Amino acid sequence: MLKYGPRSKVKNKMLIGELSRQTGVSRDALRMYEQRRLITSVRQENGYRVFPEHSVRTVNLIKEAQSLGFSLQEIAEVIPEIFSSGMSAEELTLHLQNKINDVEQRIDRFKFLLGQLQDRLNSSCPIRQAVSARRTAKESNAHSSRQ
Repeated sequence: MLKYGPRSKVKNKMLIGELSRQTGVSRDALRMYEQRRLITSVRQENGYRVFPEHSVRTVNLIKEAQSLGFSLQEIAEVIPEIFSSGMSAEELTLHLQNKINDVEQRIDRFKFLLGQLQDRLNSSCPIRQAVSARRTAKESNAHSSRQ
């Protein structure tokens, strides 16, 4: 059986297990990346997936982009641009600035939500009233059953 990877006689290709070891990404995640066309492989006659060596760089880029809050869909949109013609510094700056804007909008929404929750905590909102009414009813029933 042919072995792929660092000690392989077959160069520039690796099996999914080796790609997983080199990148720290699970085999299941790699299969999902492949399904979403973020990475590619060639199926051998035995059914094994063989990945090109550059897949390590691609998977590491995916991990980095995810850690910065980019979705797999967003990553899928830019990967071809990054590896085919090369993304310019200006284009990368634009993508990062768009992500910053998205994060700032989410922060604003969470701050609003936090304020709403704090208001409910300090006031008699319908949820608190329902809980209080239920507790009062239980206490009343418990008191009635003791008599």
